[in-house]
Amino acid sequence: MQIGEHIHWFVTDRCNLDCLYCFKENFENNESMDNLSNLSEILSKNVKKVTMGGGEPLLVKGLNSSLRILKESGIYTSLHTNVLLLNEKKISDLARLLNEIA
Repeated sequence: MQIGEHIHWFVTDRCNLDCLYCFKENFENNESMDNLSNLSEILSKNVKKVTMGGGEPLLVKGLNSSLRILKESGIYTSLHTNVLLLNEKKISDLARLLNEIA
């Protein structure tokens, strides 16, 4: 099953900001850690690039596990964040799991 080359995965609608210009929809179905892992496994076999966004994806528990699955499968991984939750340790941890942070 080929899904497409590039998937934009909105992993959560939760956010630590409330920007007037935000275009995200409220879908109130935030992924469980099991669902994140399962979908990461499926995507790792069917796409070339995954961009994770949201809401704020850094609020999602288990995000690093999903990123690890994708990265270890050779998937180009990108994360769209508002950067407020980033610090040196988080950046260091994510640097091994991501090709790009935007």
